[in-house]
Amino acid sequence: MPQGNTDRCEPVARTGLGVKLRRFPLVVLSAALKWALRQFVYRPDSLRLWAGAVATTALRDEDLRTDALLTSSPAFSCHLAGLAIKRRTGVPWVADFRDLWVGRPFREEGGALRRWLDARQEAAVVKHCDRLVLASPAWVPAFVRRYGPEVAQKLVVVTNGYEAALMDAARARVAAGAVPRPPGKVRFVLTGSMHEGESPLPLLQALAALRTANPSLADRAEVIFIGNAGGHAAVLQQAVAAGGLEGQVTFMPPCANDLCLEAQYAADWLMLFSALPHRETLRGKSFEYMATGKPILACIPPVGVQAEVLAHAGTAVVVPHGDVPALQVVLAEILGGSLSPGRADWGYIRAFDRRELAGKLAGVLNEVAKPPLHPRVRMQPTEGED
Repeated sequence: MPQGNTDRCEPVARTGLGVKLRRFPLVVLSAALKWALRQFVYRPDSLRLWAGAVATTALRDEDLRTDALLTSSPAFSCHLAGLAIKRRTGVPWVADFRDLWVGRPFREEGGALRRWLDARQEAAVVKHCDRLVLASPAWVPAFVRRYGPEVAQKLVVVTNGYEAALMDAARARVAAGAVPRPPGKVRFVLTGSMHEGESPLPLLQALAALRTANPSLADRAEVIFIGNAGGHAAVLQQAVAAGGLEGQVTFMPPCANDLCLEAQYAADWLMLFSALPHRETLRGKSFEYMATGKPILACIPPVGVQAEVLAHAGTAVVVPHGDVPALQVVLAEILGGSLSPGRADWGYIRAFDRRELAGKLAGVLNEVAKPPLHPRVRMQPTEGED
């Protein structure tokens, strides 16, 4: 390179380094500020400031008259808004937990201070709400252990469910040929998250092992993942490449619910994955899965609430999550046509229709509702109250 060009390049490099050095304190300050916000302000989640604004707006509304208040999480900040309104007005309050706040498997809780704040905030919600609705019956003993037997009087279980009208519409579209199918393949479909706690990695490993043992049988499998794996996506992609499964496994981003339902109805087998720490968790998508009547390959803890529900539904084959050799055997039986699922128990499955569940939740609200206080009346918390 000519000397003149080199001379012109050197000041640019020095200037770039100088800019970086001058910006370094701002970068450090920005990182520290973000850390402080996550630790002390965005607790229990990033909607904390929004929740405060919601409560303030509701309390300032002179015409606000309500018979009962319902808050649902996540986001858990919604319950803090409900707590503020309850303390000031005394309105009957139902707090609905669709997910665990304290003790949720794989939740990033941070350090000891953040865990302490979570526990304190949840305890205040449990203390002041009139009813506590839980999405899994397996959580009831945990809340009783944590807050004492008297909390059992507040607890009501209302699981997640499925929307029958949407299911019927998706089934009709698939029956009309809306989703193409390659001939001679057995299609496995997963719709939903694929993070570490619900990783489909064991299936990829089992299919790769089957490909080594019986390539022609393994070739029959078509695997479709629809959803988000976050940082775990690289691990799954590496497993696909290592197992030589590129032509059999498709990753799709999260899709609209109607497209997910179509994919479920177009599947031969639906897939469900939950690691051992999730043995008390009921996956929301499992209710849609059951409502399709399709067979379910469930790699989940064999002893737990999800396994119990699937056993009652009648269409699932359960393999312990992480047991790759057992899963390889099951895959070979499915692809070879020797494994048939059980018959769906529609009487049991229809209990998870959202119309039924909405009626149950409405009953809880009607039970606690009472004529509201005058909007100008405010109940201040007593001294020392959480």
